[in-house]
Order: sequence, then C-alpha cells, then structure tokens
Amino acid sequence: MLCNNIAASPYTFVLSTNLLEAQKHIAALRLEKGKAYVDAEKQSNKMNMAVHLFDNYIDFYRILCLQKQEDFIAFEKAKSGRIEALKKIDNSNPYKLYAQSEIHLQSAFLKGMFEEFVGAAWDFRSCYQLLEENTHKFPNFIANKKDLGVIKAILGTIPDSYHWIVSIAGMKADLNEGLQLMKEYVEKADDKEILMERKNAQYFYAIFNLYFLKNKKEAWTLADKYTSDYKTNLMSACIRSFAAKGTDNNEACLVALNEKPTGHEYISFPYLEMMHGSALLQRLDLNAITHFRKFIATNKDKNDNKDAYLKLSWCAWLKNDTANYLLYRNIATNISKSGEKNQFASSGGVGYFPEKSLLKARLLFDGGYYAQAEEILMAKPITSFKNALEKAEYCYRLGRIYHESNKLSKAIEYFDLTVKANDKENEFMAANACLQLGFIYEKLNFKKLAKTYFDKVLEYKNYDYKNYLQQQAKAAIAKL
Repeated sequence: MLCNNIAASPYTFVLSTNLLEAQKHIAALRLEKGKAYVDAEKQSNKMNMAVHLFDNYIDFYRILCLQKQEDFIAFEKAKSGRIEALKKIDNSNPYKLYAQSEIHLQSAFLKGMFEEFVGAAWDFRSCYQLLEENTHKFPNFIANKKDLGVIKAILGTIPDSYHWIVSIAGMKADLNEGLQLMKEYVEKADDKEILMERKNAQYFYAIFNLYFLKNKKEAWTLADKYTSDYKTNLMSACIRSFAAKGTDNNEACLVALNEKPTGHEYISFPYLEMMHGSALLQRLDLNAITHFRKFIATNKDKNDNKDAYLKLSWCAWLKNDTANYLLYRNIATNISKSGEKNQFASSGGVGYFPEKSLLKARLLFDGGYYAQAEEILMAKPITSFKNALEKAEYCYRLGRIYHESNKLSKAIEYFDLTVKANDKENEFMAANACLQLGFIYEKLNFKKLAKTYFDKVLEYKNYDYKNYLQQQAKAAIAKL
C-alpha cells in the first residue's frame, strides 16, 4: 500500500513583504529598485521560488524597453534555470504551473519581437498546456484566465501566413473567448493577485478592445481608467500615450508624454521619444525633429530608426529643406524593414518629392485632426494631382476622414473609388479601403456585405502592412 503522507516540498511561492514592494517598482519600470527588493528576498528566504518569476519580469521589461539582442540572448539562457527552480514548488500551490506558463508567455512575446516565430510558437504551446493543466487542477484560480485569454485572442486573429503557429501549438484560438477570459480576470482580480499581472491584464484588455474590436470609445475609457497613475508609472504612461494615439486623442497622448515620470530610477525607454515626435508631427509641429533625433541617438533597432529617418525627411520637406529631405530619405530607404515597401504616394521612393497637401492630410488624419485634414484636401481639386497614385491616395484619404467623422455615405463613395483605382501599384490603399468598408457595413447591420469586404482584404497579396490588415479582417470575421 502506497503511503499517502508524502512530505510537502519545502520550496514555496510567497508574495512576501519584499516582493510586494518589488512589484510596485517593477510594474512602474523602476527596475533597479525592484531588483534590490528581489535580491533582499533571495537573502532572507532561500525557499521562496517566486523570486525567479520576478527576475524574469525585470529582464522582460528591460528587453521591451531597450530592445537589445544581447539582453534577449541572456534572457533565453536564464529561462530554463528559472523554470526548473519553479518546478520545485509544492504541487498544492497553483502558482507552480502558472509561474512557469508566464515565463513561456513572456519568452513567446520576445521571440515574436525578434522574429523567431517557430520558437515563439513552441513557447505559446508550452504556456497553453501548463495553463490547461493548472485550470484542471485549480479551476478557481483566476490568474489562469489572464494568460489563456491573451493566447486565445492573439492566435484567433493571426494572419493566414502565420496560421501554422496555431497548428504547432495545438491550441484552440478564439478571439471572443479570449477577450471574455481577460474581462473576467480584470473585473475579478483583487489585491491578492500579483500587481504586475493585474496591470498587464488591464493594458492588454484596453489595447485589444482598440485593435481587435475597433471600439475606440470603450478602449479609451478603459485605458484612461487603467493608466490613471501615468505620472508615476512609466509603463502606464507608455500605454496611455499608445492608446490615446490609437483613439484619436493626440492631445491626450502629448499630455501623457509630457507628464510621464523621469529620473535615473526609471529605465531608459527610447521608443517614447519616437512616439513624442510622431504626436507632434501629427499636428504639423516641427519641434518633432528634436525627439526623432533623440530616438535615433539612443535606439539600437535599425528597423525602427528607418521610421524615424522617414519622418525626419517629412519634417525637412515641410520646411522646404530639400537637401535634408533627400539625405534622410536616402538613409531610410537603405535600412531594410521586412514587410514594408513604402509605396504610398506621400511616401514614395528615393528622389520622390511628396505632394504636400497629401502629406499634411495624412499626418493630420493620423493625429485625429479630421476637420483640418479635410480642409487641406478640399482646397485642391483631384485634377490637380499629377499621377494616378496620388489621385488614388486623395480618394483614400477623404474616405478615411469621412469614415472617422461618421459621414458614412461619403466614406463609402470615396472608398469605392479607391478600390476601383487600385492598379496593383499600391494594394495597401485598396485593401484597407475594403477593411473600412467592412466596418461601415457591419455598423449599418449589413453583415453579409461586411463579410464580403473583410474576405476581400484576405485576397490582396503584396502590400504594406499586409499582416496587420489581415489580422484586423480576421478579427472582424470572428466577431461577426
């Protein structure tokens, strides 16, 4: 007869006083302060394996902010040791499997960022399997819902070209189920849950409402609520500015960036300079130049520098500085960025001088300044544009402006003209026009017609931001 009195493992997962203090700093991106408390816990309680998850969070945030390849390599080397340490926790503790799953999820995100998609798929799979097992063992452990929700929502909207990830992972991908799981966690999580987990779930839920459900009003309401601490939490400031930008609240984005916390205790976050420059440029404020230059000086990712140089070229062109326009555009063109061809009429190639009214309208639209963008375009008749591509972009820009201004009949008219004008030179405009027509017809309750346009987005083969637009179309089809 087997003995039932198996000794419990001496290793625990405890949110001690040190770790409760550490997570406040880590969640706010005061990583060194957070690390000091984690190290103190290692000295005072060598049996507390929670420190390994906290170490992982510190490294994860550092890589997200700095995007250094060498940090990512070190992160991956440390991953297996941290997971093995967590396996020592007693089986009666629901954090044993959950903490392991969280490390795999963070690894999957970072691998995706560094375009290691096969490795990301396997980490998603490991995370999913651990969560399924944990849910079976501890059905009332609410933290399971957070990561399961994130995985199901993301994989439920990935483009066809990456659908093999779902096959490898062997998971059930469902956008609506994923969002529901996240909502349940966000609404029920309390002070007993890890602060970092709650904050991340809130961020995810707000951003997913924006990018997958296209619900700008709800997304901003959620982001405004969940990032109210943006003056003392650098991550909240980042998410708030990101959400504001995506919900046409460019002025709120600038407020968040101007009032974000600063000081040596916060980790450097170069991308916020890029966001600041973009937000200024979107209201045609050429003080943006300073922020783009700061970003380039501190950022290590050449692909992101491409965007900064492109926008510096636009700033130069708006200043009638032809020499610097050509210089910056040449630098941007020589930095390869996978998946983007920059075939917009207002982007062009080397030596191309964009039509300024189209460029200004594009920037103002991106900032949510629709009336000003419309005024600029209305001042020029379509016949004044010099080629078919510029005329197509003129129709596309007006379609976007009228859509966001809720002038739906005019939006449909100009989006139809955009689709008809597509001559394979820039399929992005036609594909996105179809996506927007789908959203319009869905709003008007013509669901069959909406699906026709969403399906058509998936038919276009070779254009800028293809994966992003296809992800949006798939999310919309799933919602229908």
